[in-house]
Amino acid sequence: MNLRLCIALLVALILALLAGGAANASELTFTGKTVSPNHTEIFSPHAPAEVVAAYKAAAGAAQSQGQDLGAPGAPFTGKMTVTKLLTGIGQKVDVDQRLLEFTYPPEGLIAERGKLGQPAVTALEAQWEGTRSQANQAAAALDEAKELQERGIASDQAVKDIAQALQVAQLKEQVLADKVRLARDAAEAAVISAQKKFGKNVDKGLLTGRSWIVSPVAGTVLWINPDLTPAMVLDKPTRLFTVGSLDPILVRAWVYESQAVKLRVGDKAQISFESLAGKTFPAAVSRISMTALFLGPDPQLPSLFETDFTVSNPDLLLKEGMRGTIKVQIPDGPR
Repeated sequence: MNLRLCIALLVALILALLAGGAANASELTFTGKTVSPNHTEIFSPHAPAEVVAAYKAAAGAAQSQGQDLGAPGAPFTGKMTVTKLLTGIGQKVDVDQRLLEFTYPPEGLIAERGKLGQPAVTALEAQWEGTRSQANQAAAALDEAKELQERGIASDQAVKDIAQALQVAQLKEQVLADKVRLARDAAEAAVISAQKKFGKNVDKGLLTGRSWIVSPVAGTVLWINPDLTPAMVLDKPTRLFTVGSLDPILVRAWVYESQAVKLRVGDKAQISFESLAGKTFPAAVSRISMTALFLGPDPQLPSLFETDFTVSNPDLLLKEGMRGTIKVQIPDGPR
């Protein structure tokens, strides 16, 4: 017998044994594990290396054209010191709820204050106002020169020179107007960023250096970095928390293709767990993958389809990663 075919048949047999096979003609049995339907990983505010590299490249390109991206857009790469852990594993949290308190070192705080101070915006606004004044003066001078031209006092060349000066002044005014708009947008972004770090009522002159990591989603704290202790210093992107939903929770199984074709979204199931003896949880098929797990190019190899079963879990008895046995009753007749 062909060796590859033997391997394929052996894999199929193992998968069938693991899946438990069909108990009878109308019942299918699988093995799966619980997983949160919306896993959200929360990291420290440090920018990843690729973001830092992209910013440096963009800043270099802007500088070569005589422009400056400015401090507000610079990614955070400094240090932060953990001061207080504000949540625990299994705790329910809301959107924007504080999970961790930390502080910036003095040099980091100075940089944050510099972002909020926005001296570049003030300087650009002053230049813009000066150029607007020059343009207004040139426009008035042009009107006067045209009147003198009509009276035969001013030459055509004089009028032409003043018109060109007005055009240059208006062009400079437009360029500076665009720069001021971009600088103001950056300043607004810096304030929003500071409010997320230091609170909604941030005062740019009174930054205390205390900030918080907040949850971007509502859910349950599933994991906390075990190294998070007071006085810990973070200076690179670090995974801090995992927040996700546990009610409802999913039980995910890899279903052999001959069984997957018999399932439909909405099919009812019963799930039991080895760690919760005597308890059975009602469930329903909520997703059947349309793409099989790729086991290799050999067409003789079996295919597995990822299938999700949704389970109500109001008491949070089910945690992530629990192994369960799934039984689905398949109705008789065509489907």
